[in-house]
Amino acid sequence: AFANERVAHFAVQSGRAVNAEQTIREAIDLYIQSGGPNPAPPARRNLAMAYLIQATLQKTNGKIPEALASIGQSEAMVEALIETDPKNKQYAIDLHQALKLEIDIDLLAGKKEEAHRLTERVLRMLKPMLHSPGVASTTLFDYAWILIHTPFLDQQDPAAAVESAQRGAALTHQTDPEMLEVLGLAYIKAGNRTQGAETLRKALSLLLAPKPGAPVPEFRRTLEQDLATLR
Repeated sequence: AFANERVAHFAVQSGRAVNAEQTIREAIDLYIQSGGPNPAPPARRNLAMAYLIQATLQKTNGKIPEALASIGQSEAMVEALIETDPKNKQYAIDLHQALKLEIDIDLLAGKKEEAHRLTERVLRMLKPMLHSPGVASTTLFDYAWILIHTPFLDQQDPAAAVESAQRGAALTHQTDPEMLEVLGLAYIKAGNRTQGAETLRKALSLLLAPKPGAPVPEFRRTLEQDLATLR
């Protein structure tokens, strides 16, 4: 099940999402079978993460109602886990990442009020975590990402996004291209186009060159589009 889950995850990253839905479905079925009627928390978390990947695949493939259903299942499982262990930091990260994905899907579905409400909820969740001991780089990334990508003016904050992304980039030693992308975009939103472009180019330089004839990975396409908008 875990192997199938990883195959599906990397299919999204490599631009091969179209044929990966069956793979994640098989992973989900195996997780359900192996977990039995009363699965332990690790098995329930595995299933919740598999549903999140399924939602990502469905979103990428334009299956928006199906993606909403899948992310809803993931969130419900994570929230149930949090009820059993409210101080579990990993469960908190799982929840805000699931909610972050649902915001994207809601926007694609035209559900702006729901997306606005969820964005406010996620920002409230993340803010106290930003300066907690051992804050995860994913938390810093997600906070910055939301502040610069949200379409809602009352929730945008480029300066706070720069601060969060700078900390995340330092935490990952300037070697995480996704963190550098969000930092570059934050610089641009804050009015520093030169530093933003430089940071985006550094992020692009960290990626492997695509193989001839292979699909261009989604993240590379996104970075190239980010840079193209600055020209």
